[in-house]
Amino acid sequence: SGNAARHFVEQAGWMLDALDTLRPDLVVIATGTNDDDYPGELVRLMGAVRERAPEADLAVWLPPLTTRFTVERAAAGRQRAFEEGWAVIDAAAALGALPTLDGVHPTSLTTAVSAGHAAAVLAGGAAEDAAMVVAQAVSALACGQNWQPGVGQVSVEPLLGITFLSGRLGATDS
Repeated sequence: SGNAARHFVEQAGWMLDALDTLRPDLVVIATGTNDDDYPGELVRLMGAVRERAPEADLAVWLPPLTTRFTVERAAAGRQRAFEEGWAVIDAAAALGALPTLDGVHPTSLTTAVSAGHAAAVLAGGAAEDAAMVVAQAVSALACGQNWQPGVGQVSVEPLLGITFLSGRLGATDS
C-alpha cells in the first residue's frame, strides 16, 4: 500500500482505534518495507499500540528479505525487539529472500510461505514444521514445487491435470 508505520500512528482509525474494542491478547506488527526510519518508526507504532492495549503481548513480524528490507534492516528490527522485550516472528532469518513481483512486493508463493511461517512460530513446537509444509504445498498446487526444509522433502507436481503431492520425512524414506 506504500504506507509506513508512522501512517498508522498518524491515522489512528486505520488500526489503533480498533484495539480499544478488540482488547487483544497478542498484537503482531508487520512493518519495515516502507519505513524510512526503521526501527524508529516501529518503536513509535509499538508505543502507540502499548498505550491502547497495555495488557497485550507484542510481537514484531520481520518480513522475508527484499531489495528494500535488507539484512541490515532486519538486524536493526531484531535488535530493537530484543531491547524492548517484544517477541519476534523472523521470516527474514528463517526464510531469507523469497520471490517478489518487483523486488519488493511478494508473490502468492511468498505470501503463503510467510503466512505458514508466522502460523508455525505462533503455534510453536512440532506444529512449526507441519505449518511450513502445508503453506508450501498449498502455494505450489498450481505450478509445482520441490521443497526441502532441511529434513525431508515435499513435492507438488501438476501432471495431466491432476496435482500430486508427495513427501518424505527422512532421506531414506521411500
